[in-house]
Amino acid sequence: MARAYSTTNQNLQNSISEWAYLEKSNDDLKVEGWGTTNIVYIGNESCESILLVGVDLRATSGGEEGSITDDKTQKYFFMESCNAFATKAGNSDHCKSMLNYVRNHFLDRKIVNGICEAPTIVKHYISNWETISNLELFQGFTTLAGYKDGIPYAYKVRASGKSSKKSKSNICHGHVMGSGGAYVREYFKNCNMEEAQSSNLI
Repeated sequence: MARAYSTTNQNLQNSISEWAYLEKSNDDLKVEGWGTTNIVYIGNESCESILLVGVDLRATSGGEEGSITDDKTQKYFFMESCNAFATKAGNSDHCKSMLNYVRNHFLDRKIVNGICEAPTIVKHYISNWETISNLELFQGFTTLAGYKDGIPYAYKVRASGKSSKKSKSNICHGHVMGSGGAYVREYFKNCNMEEAQSSNLI
């Protein structure tokens, strides 16, 4: 799974933002509004459950194109026992502490719902963190994705309000987070999402 994830993630990332990150400096990107861009994408093939995650290479993989290489990046935790992982944007220290909390929660008990339970754990952590930190806002944006019983799920978790859930349907859809989101939405707006296959969109 890790090898397949790395390959598909690299293809997805390169197709959407390679030109921006490889041809422009960080200052240019800031001026144009490009920053961290996290994408979770669920394909619509009838016989497959395709779940792709892309995180921009500039912020994540230290120059290696389009892949999250190891835990040193602190962008990706794979909890093998429940098949869930998270990407993040925002304050790195805040997000690192949150992801450690979620991972430890699942390591300490029997996993029942795995990825479907993870958003609740994240919300609980954020609520407690803001209370203990004298109401300082949690400066992080969290995407959780994984499989339960072979079905892909992706959650966009907000500090306040309901979490947004996506799963397999007759269209290709998902979540995008970060300042590059507007560009990604414009790209997908021009696609026929009911007919397009994941391989074509990548």
